[in-house]
Amino acid sequence: MGTSGEPSVTLEDVERVFEESDHGTPLTVREVAAELDCPHRSAERNLTELATRGELETKRIGDERIWWRAAEPDPTDGGDGAGPDDGTEYDDADRWDAVVERITDAFYALDDEWRFTHLNERAEEILQRSEDELLGERIWDEFPESADGFVWEKYHEAMENQSPVDFDLYYEPLDVWAEINAYPSETGLSVYFVDISERVETERELSRYRRIIETVNDGVYTVNPEGNFTMVNEAYAEMVGYDREDLLGEPVSTVVADDVAATAREIEADQLAGECDTPTLEAELRTAEGDTIVAEATFALLSLEDDEYERIAVVRDVTERREYERKIEEQRERYRRLVEAAPVAILTCDADGRIALANEAAAALFETEGELVGTSLLDFVHDDDRAGAADRLHSVLESREAVPSTETKLRTAGGAVRHAITTSVPITRDCEPAVQVVLTDITERKRYEERLNETVAELERSNERLDRFASMLAHELRNPLNVAEIYADQISSADSEALRQVTDALDRIEEMIAVLLVLAKGSDVAECQQAVPLDGVATEAWSRLDTDGATLDVDARRTISGDHNPVHHLFENLFRNALKHAGEGVTVRVGDLDAGFYVEDDGDGIPDAEREAVFEAGHSSDDGLGLGLTYVARLAEAYDWTVEITESEAGGARFEFTGIEFAE
Repeated sequence: MGTSGEPSVTLEDVERVFEESDHGTPLTVREVAAELDCPHRSAERNLTELATRGELETKRIGDERIWWRAAEPDPTDGGDGAGPDDGTEYDDADRWDAVVERITDAFYALDDEWRFTHLNERAEEILQRSEDELLGERIWDEFPESADGFVWEKYHEAMENQSPVDFDLYYEPLDVWAEINAYPSETGLSVYFVDISERVETERELSRYRRIIETVNDGVYTVNPEGNFTMVNEAYAEMVGYDREDLLGEPVSTVVADDVAATAREIEADQLAGECDTPTLEAELRTAEGDTIVAEATFALLSLEDDEYERIAVVRDVTERREYERKIEEQRERYRRLVEAAPVAILTCDADGRIALANEAAAALFETEGELVGTSLLDFVHDDDRAGAADRLHSVLESREAVPSTETKLRTAGGAVRHAITTSVPITRDCEPAVQVVLTDITERKRYEERLNETVAELERSNERLDRFASMLAHELRNPLNVAEIYADQISSADSEALRQVTDALDRIEEMIAVLLVLAKGSDVAECQQAVPLDGVATEAWSRLDTDGATLDVDARRTISGDHNPVHHLFENLFRNALKHAGEGVTVRVGDLDAGFYVEDDGDGIPDAEREAVFEAGHSSDDGLGLGLTYVARLAEAYDWTVEITESEAGGARFEFTGIEFAE
């Protein structure tokens, strides 16, 4: 029976090994232990017992037994089996050779001078040398690499101590790994060795896989058909918060709900039947602390001996990923709601230009009754703009950069023409490049612009007619006016007052003609540019007025560019306004500014609330037309001057003109 913790091995188990092997074939402890899958000491204990009973023959070297075989029947005792193990060695050379050749392990023998005395066939295969080549030769001469290394040390240790040694060795010249057991005697050394290259390579592979499993961040475990853990890596143990030892042997229901475990078994059954294409399961895991994580497991079947299998799973914690996906979905839903509620048309187009998402405003813009999704955006673009729209979509997809907003002509499902400002920006939809298109309907604005342009054109035509009329009126008035002036000059000066009144009236008519021309022609007046000294034109305008009791103070030394007559009338209108509203004894000043000039008085001034109104046509004035200050504003506009009404230091009205072009 095996000791505690070891597989139970009986004498009958050992006898059965010899019964199932070729009769008379000797077996080593290693071979018996491997056949029974038990420790060497268990196999050796039972082999010794059977040899003591005489049921097995054994080969001794000193005190060590190196192999056993089924005992040959003894004819002298009726053929009922071999005698007891008395330690007798085989002296018959032929019989010894026959036994050695039947040993499956490689074997060679050395005498006390390290010369080969025997090799079996397996040894010849591994050493790649024949017995004829090696018999009588020293091992250190034939295999010099062994003379300077570990083999030399171990063999000498065995002979000096007269005790067996065993070790594993890689012999580079033959590129072979061997498990060596050396048994010493006074006459030499018996060496049994096995090529374990495949086993070493397998162990290396297993070690490599073990390191990989322990290195990866994903959890890895295996369970037996009963659903109990047989292996877990450190990553999985940390994932669920258990020690690895605490999970081994426990059912998977320790960390998952029963229905999840049942689903895993169903996947396992489908895999066994070859009916499972995607052996993946996402479920919640319960940690040792009672928390819950979301994990994704991918299953495979691990084949074992005797048609046995285990389920292996690679598990990844996807809690953060699922939380991220949840937030992304929330953002998408929020985006969908915003798009749907947007007052402008919003579309998402895929790489083929087909509409993947559209809001109600887009459906209304295109006047579609059916679903927009799946149709081509270019189908709703007018022929005039379709090529440009296609180029812009392609550019956004290729460069992944937005293009400037563009006015695009559209054609609705009903054939109506609409106009929209189109903005196209790159986005990603379902991990694929796409384009978001925003269309702002400007059809009504375009219609308004068209009507406005028509109105402006009509106004321009009206202005042209008014200009022609004003010119004609001025011409028609000046002809009789010139005649009247000629005859006035011929009137006797006897009635000088009457003559003065007629002359003043004619002058006023001339002034009003000039005012009407400025008001009618506007900027055309400014086409005539000449040097106009401010002091001269201001003094001249003052002299034309009835200024009894009023004073003009001119402190302007600059010369401006303009037309003398309109500028003369500007000062005359400003002076007349001051004389009327400031009263007798008013002082009017004209002075220079950095960028222009000013005209001010010391009267009561103009209230803030009325300053804009004084420039409007029809405002109170003594010119008979209510156009005095309107003329001032119109002339300033014609010359691109800025005129502003402020308050003088004396509290009166102050007109400041800036933006003046000065004559050099």
